[in-house]
Amino acid sequence: MDKAKRITFGRNRGSVAQVAALLRRRKSLGSGVAMVIPSTLPETASRRNASRMTELRWNASRVTVSRRNAGRVMASRRNAGRVTASRRNAGRVTASRTALTAAELVRALHLAPHPEGGFFREIYRSGTAPMSTRGATSDGDAATSGHVVFVDQNKRNTRAARGGNDGRRDALTSIYYLQTRSQPTLPLACNLSTHVHYWQGGGVFEYITVDPQTGAVSKTTLGPDPTRGHSLQISVEGGTWKCGRLLEGEYCLIGEAVAPGFDFCDFRWVTSGDVARVVCDATHRATLSAYIHEDATHEDAAKDADFHCYYDDVVCTKNAISR
Repeated sequence: MDKAKRITFGRNRGSVAQVAALLRRRKSLGSGVAMVIPSTLPETASRRNASRMTELRWNASRVTVSRRNAGRVMASRRNAGRVTASRRNAGRVTASRTALTAAELVRALHLAPHPEGGFFREIYRSGTAPMSTRGATSDGDAATSGHVVFVDQNKRNTRAARGGNDGRRDALTSIYYLQTRSQPTLPLACNLSTHVHYWQGGGVFEYITVDPQTGAVSKTTLGPDPTRGHSLQISVEGGTWKCGRLLEGEYCLIGEAVAPGFDFCDFRWVTSGDVARVVCDATHRATLSAYIHEDATHEDAAKDADFHCYYDDVVCTKNAISR
């Protein structure tokens, strides 16, 4: 074999095509050629393929991890959705628990029928216990303790003031007022004290006010949603004519603060003659005519009414149950 020519394959096996080519070459050189397989050969196609497979497996592993992470994200979003739904349902439960009916509110707040319709309860009168004066200015020590104010009688109406005609008024009074679907309208009336009305629950209530000096008519909506043009509180200056109606819901619960404090001496119904005299616009006159109280036959009609009975708890209980 000293003359034999050697063909080197290398340490690793070559591809089938390489081996076949080397065998053909050996055959052409004759039988004296020996094939020696040393320990070195260039990287073969099999190794390249194996490397590609490793890379594919690596990429597949990354995809698997990516899918696993995506699954975790989806699970997290799903759980977040469940939490949101749970909170939403909790809100619905809370809303259902707090959504009392009108009859339940009447009982819970111990409301009495209001002379203008609906229900009320006086919850504050400066210097004395609420409801105790039955809509009149308090007597006794309230004046000396700073809970009573004095008003200019020339700016009040022509009816006699209480308390010796000295113009005394409690500084502030406040009531709950509940307008219900069974009595949805507030009749047209005038009070000489300024009122501030606060939305406190239920539906939406529309106030219509008239300036008796100019005849200007305006509408304001008291309700829970400012994005729909609702106001959460409305102030009505003393001497302004006022009426209104329930627009939405079974009822509307309103808080009313009055300063100087409410006194029936400062209250009167507005008559159809008043409207005809002050309001020039025919459309506004027609609208306001629907709010004229049935007892508003003359300017002093309210003077003849007995409003004290509305402060009677017996009447309150009886009417609350019947309605």
